Amino acid sequence: MMRKILLFFMVITLKAYSLDNTIKVEVKYPKKVETELTVETFGKIEANKYCSITSQTEGYFTSNVANGDFVKQGQIVGKTTNNFTDLKITSLLKEKEATVLQMQNLEEKIKSYEKLYQLGLKSKSDLIDLKNSYLTAKGQVESLDAQIKLLKLQKSKSNVVSNCQGYILNIVPDNTYIGLGTEVARVYNPNDSVLTLMLNYPYVNYLNKKLLDIKIQDRWTKATVLQVIPVSSSNLIKIKLKLEDNFNYPLNYTLPVSISLNKISAYQLPKKAVFIKDGETYILTVKNNLTKRVKVKVIKDLTDEVVLSGDFDESSPVVVSMPYALEDDVRVQVK
Repeated sequence: MMRKILLFFMVITLKAYSLDNTIKVEVKYPKKVETELTVETFGKIEANKYCSITSQTEGYFTSNVANGDFVKQGQIVGKTTNNFTDLKITSLLKEKEATVLQMQNLEEKIKSYEKLYQLGLKSKSDLIDLKNSYLTAKGQVESLDAQIKLLKLQKSKSNVVSNCQGYILNIVPDNTYIGLGTEVARVYNPNDSVLTLMLNYPYVNYLNKKLLDIKIQDRWTKATVLQVIPVSSSNLIKIKLKLEDNFNYPLNYTLPVSISLNKISAYQLPKKAVFIKDGETYILTVKNNLTKRVKVKVIKDLTDEVVLSGDFDESSPVVVSMPYALEDDVRVQVK
């Protein structure tokens, strides 16, 4: 009888200990919002007497005009030919297919390892290594997607088009191999000046309007998109804009600007839900009473709240009580 009483008190004590050691957290659910995507970057005032006609892809150049000819804006002045672009796209698609298959195999393996880990047959380090391999493969797929999109964009831009009106100067000879962003010719036009910006390639998906709102010197104005040019393999694009207002900046002047792009769907959360770790921005979600860090991008700061994008949705409970103090896979109890 005494042994049964002792056993009963041991069970009660263990349960109490377990409850006392479960961390209690406060959570909030993300609110879906529509918001303007504002991008901050630097712009440069380019020459107001010359404009450059540049190649938007690479290949062998054949011209339609000669030095001294007058050309109009939008006129095709030549064409590039490159037989290797299709081969490169096919090669990248095959590489992506193989990497996606690798990711699928890793997903299945992770599920198996998680079960084995719960049974004590696999270590946590084995599971972490497997998840890191999956994240590496995922990053490779994203990089391949960006390269494929860039090559397809280059392929669609084989015609070399004059982005301004004036007289052709210094056009490159026929059958010259030109690279991406190479100056094919200069056009003399004393009435032309443009603002050029460099943006990351993913923003091209939101740049589908010809008239942009742009902020200069704490003042919003309008700017017309003249040209969007992929400039290198580093997934950057160069945008040439014609400002509606004349700010009278000197030649080659560099200045900070903000651009308002299209409306996008995002999520709003209290600012205290966001934290920075090793230079990256995160929130902490809860699934099956276990914490999980999710990398996010801050789109807009609303003083006490922030607008975010990332791999989460309205159904994801997000920790707002000191999330930076918790690691992944910590067992918690939602208040």
